[in-house]
Amino acid sequence: MHAHRTIVFLASAALASAACVGAQDPPEAPTGAAADAVQENNGLTWNGLTSSGLMVNGLLVNGLMVNGLTTATLGENDSVMAALTDPGARLALKYLVSCALPPDQSISLDVDGVSYTFPGGLGLAPDWSVPGGSCDGNCIAWVSGCMLSRVNYLGQHVAVSLRGAVSELAVTEAERSSFPNPEAAYYGDVFADPQRRFACTAPGSTLISRVCGPSLPDCIMDVLGSCADVCDPPDPSDGSYANCRDDQGRIVPGAVTVYRQ
Repeated sequence: MHAHRTIVFLASAALASAACVGAQDPPEAPTGAAADAVQENNGLTWNGLTSSGLMVNGLLVNGLMVNGLTTATLGENDSVMAALTDPGARLALKYLVSCALPPDQSISLDVDGVSYTFPGGLGLAPDWSVPGGSCDGNCIAWVSGCMLSRVNYLGQHVAVSLRGAVSELAVTEAERSSFPNPEAAYYGDVFADPQRRFACTAPGSTLISRVCGPSLPDCIMDVLGSCADVCDPPDPSDGSYANCRDDQGRIVPGAVTVYRQ
């Protein structure tokens, strides 16, 4: 619960700061400064998600998903460390750790002589970081939904409320009041090759341009229409969608619904 509040409202603070509303995420910062930047940014760029060697070559092909998301495991994986020389890969890891690990955990790595810290946040897959941990199907589903929900077409900082059928995404009445506008639900598998990236729009909403930009046909997501048609009815307690279906009509777990101010 605490982790969810932190990410949402620090993102709001970033919007209020003229220095933070740039077109791209700020440059990677060394340990300390990087920790603050991770939580302020809800602007995972297309390149960070789709072109990063970390996502396909580092995490999947080289077995990190079955070895644990820890400083030691990452540091010993030559492919991952090579991928992290790319700022896009570091951006992907930043959001992955923020989605997967709780706020009292972090990953610290030295890349080409520079130390970076990637703090946890929402804690959607805390068991991934325990000794002998791995990213199972539940981890894949929720971390994927979380990362997809935080993509931004321009890499801008946008305040979002993330909601879903897990306790880590529960919202308070105050948050429901502050973020009343449904955007879309996001789900898929960002660890697959090729990635599976799906979205459905909240009925009547046009806010998905945050993710897709000016053209839905060219969107990084496969936008499958209205959530009313591809998901179960929204949860009356928070408006989140569940049991959303892919382009073959199959249910994909881990849908994360975004609400906006």
